[in-house]
Amino acid sequence: MSFGILTPTGECSIEPAPGRPIIFLGPNGTGKSRLGIHIDSLEETGASYRIGAQRSLELPDEVFSERYERAIGLLRRDSRRVQASPGSMEHNYDEVLVALFAERLRALELAHEKSKGRQNSIRPVTVIDRLQELWHELIPSQSLLFSEATVRAVRLDGDGESYEASAMSDGERLVLYILGQVLLIETDSLLIVDEPELHMNRALLVRLWDLVERARPDCSFLYVTHDIDFAASRRSAQLYAVLNYVPATYKEVLVRTRTRLEEDTPAMWTIEPLPSATELPRDLLVRMVGSRKPILFVEGKQGGLDETIYRAIYGDFTVIPSGSCGQVIQFVRSFRKQEELHWLYCAGLVDRDNRDPAADGALEEGIFTLPVQEVENLLLAPEIFFALAEELKFDKREATRRFDTLKSDVFEAAGRDADRVSLRYTSNVIWQSGKSVGAKAKNIKELSRVYAELTAKTDPSSIYSDFHSKYQGVLEQRDFEQLLLLYDNKNKLLDMLGKALDLQGRSALENLVSRLLVSPTASPLTGALVQRLPVIDAGMS
Repeated sequence: MSFGILTPTGECSIEPAPGRPIIFLGPNGTGKSRLGIHIDSLEETGASYRIGAQRSLELPDEVFSERYERAIGLLRRDSRRVQASPGSMEHNYDEVLVALFAERLRALELAHEKSKGRQNSIRPVTVIDRLQELWHELIPSQSLLFSEATVRAVRLDGDGESYEASAMSDGERLVLYILGQVLLIETDSLLIVDEPELHMNRALLVRLWDLVERARPDCSFLYVTHDIDFAASRRSAQLYAVLNYVPATYKEVLVRTRTRLEEDTPAMWTIEPLPSATELPRDLLVRMVGSRKPILFVEGKQGGLDETIYRAIYGDFTVIPSGSCGQVIQFVRSFRKQEELHWLYCAGLVDRDNRDPAADGALEEGIFTLPVQEVENLLLAPEIFFALAEELKFDKREATRRFDTLKSDVFEAAGRDADRVSLRYTSNVIWQSGKSVGAKAKNIKELSRVYAELTAKTDPSSIYSDFHSKYQGVLEQRDFEQLLLLYDNKNKLLDMLGKALDLQGRSALENLVSRLLVSPTASPLTGALVQRLPVIDAGMS
């Protein structure tokens, strides 16, 4: 099966296949639901079936009987192609249950006819039987009872209490609804699922669709979603980013004495396929595509001080904490190799770590450095300290006194740490210079030569002495700005800053910074950070 979707640059060919789902991923407002409806209306998709996002989960306590052909026809819609609205509510739960009971009755009747004149007969396996097995696999603590045109859930633990379908939770109703539809659709169908994450407990979501795909290996699956976690869970999926939608236009045409509307220009979607082979982790790639904004990779972990600061300052970006400096640089470089991602812009921001960037703070194309050794050092910059002091209601004179005391404490601590800082710097220089040894060596002889050349020109004592001399000069000149560029003892610095502001420990300081940066009212702290941090243009290409 294959079909095309019209885009501004031509037709995008989509080829669903069993065992390899299609995922259309994108933020709200890009026409994803309309795309699902459009695909369902195409003749090329053959026996397609769409489960809409807006679905009523009202379950009747009793199901009316219906002939199998009519019941299954109403559910499958046969060859009818209904152009639904993305916001329209689907009220077809009754049809699902009616078709389930009709299929079981028909299967039992056929088996009864075949068993006439035979001593032994084999009970047929009905769709309801398969549904009950899948239900129990997904929810082992419960079973479903289909009897006398009613559906009941039975608890298998405790006293075996049962309750009617109308008393089920939304999640339980959705599981029954999804399993019933999926098991009843035609062989070799294309199943289009709009927002599979709706009404579903996240713990069950991935397991449910894993189970569904396994239960219908003959069918192809197409998911329309903005849930990045769900998209990342479909490991073998073909991923497409849905970026924009331009609706069809119509014009009035005179036919005899009447006018009617005819399509002038067809609907179009901006769709970009995502690379299947990339150095970027798949879940990260999905997260990038799920954002409308450019991407900014930063050091640190999710929820850390780094992320809090960068989210507040770089509001035009989706900020993604990526661990170490090396990881940030690798992600940016890997991203820039992907021609398929030309429509996305990404950048990286890393700690200074004694690097020597350009005047604008750029280390290389798309990778920027802080104007201080580490992000924590930022908070000790004069204008940022005074912004924090202002928020804590210190007057200017008192704030100045406290800042002078803080500087003296920092210089004293930095002096005690001179040997440690110099030794760490020396180790990092040697480590960085040795990382490329042997990267392109073709044999052991060449590797030995490269290694010998590197060690011959690397003098740890000289590296240590030069840095230590520079560091001591900064201390002697009492150059606080330069010290923030060289000194790396973030925990000690935050402790001293918290003490200078009469805060109880680092956590109180970090809580204060977070509160000020996420506040809906403008804070002097935000302005001070904007002045310090490098300018990263979200519109760069």
